[in-house]
Amino acid sequence: AESNVVSLRPNKQSQAVEAEFQEEDIMEIVPKEAREPLTKLRAIEPSFYPEKFLEGAKGAFSVILEAFAAGDKKTLNNLLAKSVYTSFASAINEREKAGEHLESILLNLKADIQGASIKGKVINISIKFTSLQTNVLKGKKGKILEGDPDQSEELVDSWNFRRTIGSKNP
Repeated sequence: AESNVVSLRPNKQSQAVEAEFQEEDIMEIVPKEAREPLTKLRAIEPSFYPEKFLEGAKGAFSVILEAFAAGDKKTLNNLLAKSVYTSFASAINEREKAGEHLESILLNLKADIQGASIKGKVINISIKFTSLQTNVLKGKKGKILEGDPDQSEELVDSWNFRRTIGSKNP
């Protein structure tokens, strides 16, 4: 009987192919100034691929946008740096105090790596998000205060993702 098990242990040949793929992979989708830090990261964490990272970043963007609109400070606190969380929580508190409700619909999202740097054991990756969103702020009785539910707008945001290299925390 043939086995369906494939060994996942890297060998010298697979590592060489990975290294070659890594260089091409990084060169195609990141700006020059981000290549060296991302190549260093990939040498330490062979499972790092820019495309997978960008998909994860887009997922985080979507979750954070939804949490902000819903006033979900617990989710935001778990995902954002303290200073960013403080700003988001303050905006949510003001909205709640005024009896306002934000409805946000994310229609399209594109993410591009803009830069990367390593300081000590921490990697910082800057992402430019270009999104198509519909945002409507409603008052206590559901009256539209800002925005138009039938109008979407293109928004551009720059976010920085930061984590300790080698950490299991994404």
